[in-house]
Formats: sequence, structure tokens, C-alpha cells
Amino acid sequence: MKNWIKISIIIICLFVGPSLFSFLIKEEPKPISVNEDAIKKVKTVVDTSAWNEYINTQLGFSIKIPPETQGLDRCGGSKESLVPVKIFQDNNNNAVYITPEYYYDYRNEKCEKIEASLASLKAQGNINKPFVAWKIDVVKINNLDDIKKFIDDYYHNGCIYASQQLNKDGLYDIYVTDDGKTTDENGLGCPGEMHYKILYSPERQKMISIKLSIDYDFFLYNGPSGGFENFDQEMIKSLKFE
Repeated sequence: MKNWIKISIIIICLFVGPSLFSFLIKEEPKPISVNEDAIKKVKTVVDTSAWNEYINTQLGFSIKIPPETQGLDRCGGSKESLVPVKIFQDNNNNAVYITPEYYYDYRNEKCEKIEASLASLKAQGNINKPFVAWKIDVVKINNLDDIKKFIDDYYHNGCIYASQQLNKDGLYDIYVTDDGKTTDENGLGCPGEMHYKILYSPERQKMISIKLSIDYDFFLYNGPSGGFENFDQEMIKSLKFE
């Protein structure tokens, strides 16, 4: 009787086993669900109807600026969700700074509110991008040599003029590249990943230069399901000569 039971079990395994194994192998993984609503919110066009247009007649350019941006708190908390955007003019040096009015940082063993000022922005120099801010340089250009000299003076060691391309507005986008040999005291050359906007108008004999963040400086966080509204792109789109 026991032998009959053993034989029955073996027969069942021979017939059912391969089918079960085949089923387990052929079972495809379940598709990962995608939150389409979240994607749509992230890709939503930024509403700039309430933005202010800043016009600098002396330097001859304009740009649209959001009234507020997401606040930065490096202390680990969240003091204010939105912070006013402020402009500092340095017309004597043909420059304009756009920056959050303040941010929070942990200094001297306590959390401090760091107010933006023209002096603190200028102290960061011409080469490096100001922290969480933009510096817009406007320079007079007579020829290609002037463009090359500006890049040499205002961009990192090793950064040189690469090319220029005519855009749909009849202006030239200027591109920068690494010369492959020049480095600073730390052995660093022109950054491999550097974001910037250099716009040249031969008609006006002027060029505008802005060093940008790799991600973004001005934005709005819409919550876990809403993603980010990147203001930087819209600001750059609005930049023009006057």
C-alpha cells in the first residue's frame, strides 16, 4: 500500500512539476504604476503673469523676475516657504544681481538669517557664481577678441571661447569650452558641467553673461505630488536687449 502511494506521488510530480516550473519561469513582472497626474504637474508651464519686468536702461537689457522664490534653510528646518526676490544694481561695474532677499544658515553654533547685500554679493568675485543668486554682466563688444577676453577674465581657468550660433531672435548664443590644458592652483580646469547664458548682439555691440546653477536657483515647490516649478528657464527666456 505504501509503495502505491509513493508511485502515485512520483507520477503526479512528473506531470505537474514541469508545468508548474514553466509557469513560474514565464510569469512576467508586473508593470510599475506611474503617477501621470504628478508628471503633468511637473511639466506644467510656469504662470508668469504676476512676474515683474526689470528694465535697466543704463545697461540696456530687461528680464522678467518672479516676486518670490522657495526659501533656503540650511539649518534643517523650514522658516519661510517663500522668500521675496531682490535686485541689486552695480551699474558702476556694469552688473546686476538677482537673489533671494535672505536665507537661513547654521553659523557660530546657531541658526542665523543671512540677509543679501550688494557688498556680500560683490565679495564673491567675478569668476564664481554667487551663492543662490545670479550675476548679470553686460559688456561692450567690438570684435571676437573682446568676447574671448571677457570669457578669459570672467570664467574659470581653462574656459575659452568655443563658438557662436545665431538664434531665432537674431542674436548670437556664445558657447564656452575647456582648452584641455589650463588648471588653477587646485589642478582644476574649466568645469565639465557648467550652466550659463551668454547672449551677444552685434548690432548693439553688447553681450550679456549669466552663470547659472546646475539645477535651479529660483523655483517653487508644489508638494510631494506637485514637483517643482523651475523659474530659471522662464527668466532666461524673457532676457532681452533694450
